Amino acid sequence: DMMPGLAGQIDESQIDKAGLKHQEAIIQSMTMKERMNHLIIGPARRKRIAKGSGTSVQEVNRLIKQFEKTKLTMKKLSRNRGAQAKMMQQMMGGAGGMGGLGGMDMSQLAGKLPKGMKLPKGFHF
Repeated sequence: DMMPGLAGQIDESQIDKAGLKHQEAIIQSMTMKERMNHLIIGPARRKRIAKGSGTSVQEVNRLIKQFEKTKLTMKKLSRNRGAQAKMMQQMMGGAGGMGGLGGMDMSQLAGKLPKGMKLPKGFHF
C-alpha cells in the first residue's frame, strides 16, 4: 500500500489524491520524448501539455520543477552514499532509525510509488 518504511509515518488523508490525478494527467499529456527529456519542454509545449491535461501552465511548471528537484536529490544521494541515511531521516521528519527500509538503496525506493500512482511508460527518474 505505502512505500516501505513509511507505514505509520504518513496518514493517507494527508495525500492529495486530486493533486496526484493532476500530475498523472500532466505526465500523460507529454510525448514520449518529453517524458524522457524534460529539457525540451519549452513554453509552447508547456501550454499544449496544460491544455491537454486540463490544468494550468503553472501546474505544469510546478511539476517539472518538482521533478528537477527530486532528480537532483537522487543524483546527490547516489554520489554520496554516506549521506543517504541522514537525508532519509530528514525526509521522514527526523524519525529514529530507518524503520522498514532495511538495506534498500534509493533507486529501489524511487520505484515504489503510493498506491494508485503509476508513472506512464517511458517516464522514470
